Amino acid sequence: MILYLALGAFLAGLTMGGYGVKTYYDGAIAREKIEQAAAQAKLDERVQKAEAVAATHIDDMIAAYDAGEANAKTITKTIYVKGQNYVATTPVFSNPVCVVPDDGMQFLNGARAGVRTAADPGVLAPTLPAAGAAAGRTDGNAVPANAAGHGPVGSVPPKPRPAN
Repeated sequence: MILYLALGAFLAGLTMGGYGVKTYYDGAIAREKIEQAAAQAKLDERVQKAEAVAATHIDDMIAAYDAGEANAKTITKTIYVKGQNYVATTPVFSNPVCVVPDDGMQFLNGARAGVRTAADPGVLAPTLPAAGAAAGRTDGNAVPANAAGHGPVGSVPPKPRPAN
């Protein structure tokens, strides 16, 4: 009988211990769920703030882009108008004949005078100088008429042939 009593006490202790462990485990899971819900709420709040800030930044970027585009159109129009005024007031751009103004011709003639050769007696004029005296390489056929191959060129001796 003592054996049954000991076995009953053991089973009662085991049941109570199991119930205690189960209660502790259920409480731990409940605390973990509460902490997880709080963390999720904090994360959702941060996400909402980030989305609001991003939407504000996108609106700011769109406004800045529109302002920049309007400014670029204004600058382009200003440059176009200045260019049109310049074309209208400068005779060099008048059609059908292009004429370089006197100050431009003086600059071009002065620059051209520095590159003239002594053989070019031409005077400063708004046209290109005539060709100077013929000097330098003479005209000739660079390909030899010899069908067997190339012969000696100028003062360069031919290659020696190897002995058989």
